[in-house]
Amino acid sequence: MRRAYGVSTNELHDNTYQTDTSILFAEAHSGILAQMVVSPTATTTDSAVEPTLEIVGRQSRGETTRLTSHAEDKNSRRHKGRPRISTVDQTQAERRRTQIRQAQRNFRLRKENTIQSLQNKVSNMEEGISQTSKACLNFQEKVLASGVLDQAPELSHSLWSMVKTITSLTQLIVLDQDVDGNDAVLFPLQTQDPKADQERIESLAAKEQHPHFEREYKGQAARNVNVPETEIQGRGTSRRIVERRDCSLELPLLRQIKETPLYDVFLEGFLDAFSPAGPSIYGAFDLIRVAAASRTLSPILDKAFQSASLAYYGQKVGDLRIVISGRAIYSKVLNALQNTLSSPEQSRSIEVLLTVIVLIAHEVLQYSSRGSILNHSIGALKLVELRGPFNHVSGLGHICYVQYRHHLVATALICRSRTFLASEDWKIIPWSARSSTKDLTQHLLDHVADIPALLGQFDSLTESAKTGSLSSSKALDQQAILRTTVADAKCRLHRWKKEWVDTYPIGQPYEVPAQTGDSGRPMTFLSSKSQLPIFRCRDLITKEIITPTLLAYPDPQLALTLCIYYGALILLLRIDTRPDETQLPEIYYHACLVCRSMEYCIREPSGTLMKRVGFSLRVAYDALPKGDIEAQWVEKVFGRVAKEKFTKSWGSLLSDISVES
Repeated sequence: MRRAYGVSTNELHDNTYQTDTSILFAEAHSGILAQMVVSPTATTTDSAVEPTLEIVGRQSRGETTRLTSHAEDKNSRRHKGRPRISTVDQTQAERRRTQIRQAQRNFRLRKENTIQSLQNKVSNMEEGISQTSKACLNFQEKVLASGVLDQAPELSHSLWSMVKTITSLTQLIVLDQDVDGNDAVLFPLQTQDPKADQERIESLAAKEQHPHFEREYKGQAARNVNVPETEIQGRGTSRRIVERRDCSLELPLLRQIKETPLYDVFLEGFLDAFSPAGPSIYGAFDLIRVAAASRTLSPILDKAFQSASLAYYGQKVGDLRIVISGRAIYSKVLNALQNTLSSPEQSRSIEVLLTVIVLIAHEVLQYSSRGSILNHSIGALKLVELRGPFNHVSGLGHICYVQYRHHLVATALICRSRTFLASEDWKIIPWSARSSTKDLTQHLLDHVADIPALLGQFDSLTESAKTGSLSSSKALDQQAILRTTVADAKCRLHRWKKEWVDTYPIGQPYEVPAQTGDSGRPMTFLSSKSQLPIFRCRDLITKEIITPTLLAYPDPQLALTLCIYYGALILLLRIDTRPDETQLPEIYYHACLVCRSMEYCIREPSGTLMKRVGFSLRVAYDALPKGDIEAQWVEKVFGRVAKEKFTKSWGSLLSDISVES
């Protein structure tokens, strides 16, 4: 039996009509049908049946029948067939139409009930997935904080893969977005005519700063736009993205980019460049990658990763439109961050601190304005102080403080003033729960955190000497106090080196010949075809230009720690006011040690060491005579890193992190 809308015609007939006590009997007598009605109380004998109606038409010809009653009662007229619920339909076509409508109503009702049931199941499933993701991330934080993975790199890599898989499954991937309304449309990967579009792109970027930009462009792309669709492959399934061709209508939509399979590609590229998978210098995972695993729980952190990922990918492929889309998201993150900081409770959350750290990475890539990196770094410093030391005892807060502490200390050195990092509470409390062991790097930072106060004293003394606000006797007293304090700080640094570096269990730094600039390690930070220029310097005795040996280290942590140590000594020597000439040779010597270590830092397998020693390299550059061969070499290194790793801030010689007063 043929089925209509999922229901057989027999079912439709039974649902439409009801069986009555009226039974129609057809008798064939000379080709004429006779209909007889049986009363409910009548017997089945022949005498109890009386013919009441005659059929004068023939059903075989499809003619309309006219019923004539013996009583000539017009109100008792009935068509042939079982009684109907409604007697409105007079023809077979009308009855069939009524049946179809009834079936359609039943189908719609079943569909609505099914949709509602599925929506309830989806809501329950989303809640379960969210709880699973939170439990997984909490477990990861506890395992990382315990330090049990430090001695098991394979286990830590497996844990990271598991967390990455679970968190990626919890992400909502927007498929087949409707272009009507405010839904986002993904940008094209290739520019048809970048030169012709550049003026319109820059014009639109300027309009984004206009207060009415949002109102002018909101929903504009949904009107009179033909949107071709392209099939792409993402994570084993075919997903559709919408590709726009009109540049003038495309850019407003870029500002609302959603999370798509391509965004995962951009994020992986950004993480591979800034935080490669695997154990980091500080332990199981790098901070940026740990933050990326937690981004699904914080919309503002997720947006920060979007802006940084798009900025990196746009600069890598040279597509200005992708860069501008990342910049637009970056502006939105800044506005959301400003609103969040107005709440004292929300500003203390770890997600806000991680967001600021990711924004610093964005500025390292983009370098939108002079001082932007320093402004974000000062903001991160204030957020850490606002959270207090007890919020960094365990969990993600402890990981963030330990891995980012040398950046915080560098920010304090740039500001040249005493900060909370010099207090004993911040040197002891974060390790009170033994979430991690205080290694040689953290012990060194305990001493370096005291140097910003000395820089501030030196600046005050210099300013007083210029203005004459201090008498000569008081000025001499202040200089004597400063010399004593600086000498004590240097002594503490030398004791640290003797206690931690000279007895380092893995090994000591060693020298390798420069020759062609190859230390025997594969080039990982730069491309395989890139080679650093050979470092040359002057012999302190003969004053001749020589090619010194390069410094290599047993592990990346010792390289980073000693670069921080060399930079700290340079800063102390530059504010030493002793009336002798021993400071300049010592400053030059330690600056050359930093430069001789750069070959190892660039070739370090994880590729993250170079970005961590950028501050030390800038300190060495400030200490070298400008225009000399050593300073020119540092400038070439900055330019090479900026070109290979698409970091505009390195192209500016990291001027934001200069410690010059």
